[in-house]
Amino acid sequence: MTISFTRSVTFLAFIVTTSAYAQSAICTALMNQYVSANKEVSFGLHGGGIDNSAPRASLRTEKALLFLQSANLNLSLMVGNKCMLPSTPFDPNAYAKNAFKCGLATSDSDIKKECDRGAWKAGDTPVEAP
Repeated sequence: MTISFTRSVTFLAFIVTTSAYAQSAICTALMNQYVSANKEVSFGLHGGGIDNSAPRASLRTEKALLFLQSANLNLSLMVGNKCMLPSTPFDPNAYAKNAFKCGLATSDSDIKKECDRGAWKAGDTPVEAP
């Protein structure tokens, strides 16, 4: 009787672990897309540091709205998949300093360094245009 109980518990633990792993992969992908949308909105609002023409500002705003809709969809999918939700609100200024530096980069090496969104860290304080 003990052997049968142990096998059942082991099998159940395997199923729970496998389900949690599959869930985790979905949740990780959704969270990555959510963070990516936040970076893109920051770039759209702060990355055009030099060009402040009305038509381009309007296009940047429209692009930011599309990424906000994407983030909202990802949050809905995270709720539906019972994922852990972000602990901080969606903040278009979270990556402002990185986005501003990327927008001002001119040489290929600077662009490669400053525009690598994978290296951007949240929490940078917004900067003013020179």
